[in-house]
Amino acid sequence: MVDADVVGGTRGFLGGSGLFKPVRHSRNSEVGSRVLGLFTPISPSSFHQLSCVRTSMAFVSFVGRVLFASVFILSAWQEFNEFGVDGGPAAESLAPKLDVFSKHVSANVGVQVPEVEIKNLVAASIALKGLGGLLFIFGSSLGAHLLLLHQAIVIPILYDFYNYDVDKKEFVVLFLKFTQNLALFGALLFFIGMKNSMPRRQLKKKAPKTKTV
Repeated sequence: MVDADVVGGTRGFLGGSGLFKPVRHSRNSEVGSRVLGLFTPISPSSFHQLSCVRTSMAFVSFVGRVLFASVFILSAWQEFNEFGVDGGPAAESLAPKLDVFSKHVSANVGVQVPEVEIKNLVAASIALKGLGGLLFIFGSSLGAHLLLLHQAIVIPILYDFYNYDVDKKEFVVLFLKFTQNLALFGALLFFIGMKNSMPRRQLKKKAPKTKTV
């Protein structure tokens, strides 16, 4: 057996002379190595691939906004060409539906809907769809809000499936159009939510992390 005093003296001698240095593993050293690994320089090929992915994603997002906004822009363009003096076919189809909707609101809610000239409503609809669609193509939140306002006003008035019986053909047609426009309404809400969450994500990424001692 080896004497403990001899071993202790040997370690003390070697430690004092610098020949023997005990290795200490600390949690801070492991964390430091991980942090240094995060700052490893990116190779030019990886950086090029990353930039290509970002460019392709931006292009795909732009094409998606164009396709989405084209539904509103083409509709606004058609109504503008057919506007005429009295608002065109859009005013003819909107007038009876607005009358029925106003009676429903007055009977169920007790609020009198103010009388508005149908031609002015069609003109406002064209402006909301045209301007909102163009702004939406360039990723503007204002354009999304304009389209959202248009959908919120038009959907319950034009697609009044609730005025028909379930077994009627008009019920099925109007209900399908109602759900389709409701999906567009939801997509606009999703876009606005994602647009508002982007600055917060960037701030979280830029916020300095607290160092653990």
